[in-house]
Amino acid sequence: MKKIKYVVTTLALFLCFSSIVMAAPKEKEGNLEAIKAAQDYFQEIVVTSADGKSGTPLIDFEIVSVDASNPECVELLVKTKFKDSEQLPAAPYKVVKVNGKYEVLNEPLVYNMIPGSDEYGTVSIEKINEIEYSTTKNEPSIKAVIPNSYYYNSQIVGPGVYNYLIANTFSTTKSNVTINGWQELSPNSDDTSDIQLRYGIAEKLSTGSYKRLAESSLFKGDYPKNGNWLSAYLTDVPKGNNRVVYVFNEFFSTAVVSGNVYE
Repeated sequence: MKKIKYVVTTLALFLCFSSIVMAAPKEKEGNLEAIKAAQDYFQEIVVTSADGKSGTPLIDFEIVSVDASNPECVELLVKTKFKDSEQLPAAPYKVVKVNGKYEVLNEPLVYNMIPGSDEYGTVSIEKINEIEYSTTKNEPSIKAVIPNSYYYNSQIVGPGVYNYLIANTFSTTKSNVTINGWQELSPNSDDTSDIQLRYGIAEKLSTGSYKRLAESSLFKGDYPKNGNWLSAYLTDVPKGNNRVVYVFNEFFSTAVVSGNVYE
């Protein structure tokens, strides 16, 4: 009986050990497959963004951590570096299985690189509202025609929404930049509505993300087209290309904004 007991115990240990050994390569293989998918994803952006047409080109990346506890959704932290820029903080990315293959889930990322900000150096996944806009001959005010300035015109909506005006990008060559313009309630707003807006400058990145560089204080109420315009004076703005104006709406109203940016 002792011999039989020993054989059974040995067999049980063998089966248990075998199951562990067989499971490990499968998990490891899944990690490698997800990592390879992420590497291919970023390497393709490096190649395709080199012309700068989709935003500041990505030139390097580093996967610094991998969480594969859920094989259907592998979570990564990735550091990226863009042309003429510092390496950005590690940002969260997810690699998910779609029809049995791993794909990078492209979620909108925003880096806060505003000097002096309490959240400087942080990165977050947040709603990005990109606005394409057009101008007409009778729309701009004469005040918007400033030599060597970038003109913007758009409508913005919603509380707590960052609106990136992406029709055109511009370059900054100095550290001090002025945003000069007007803001009014849109015609479809009710009489009890109010405007509370912040203006800023961001860099459009080729990964579809944004890097916020400078932001104004809060401008409340109407600054009418035919009256006194607001003036947001931004300092410590990094020099570079692929700049866009963004407007953050802190209230519930819809506003019409227009103006220009100059150094």
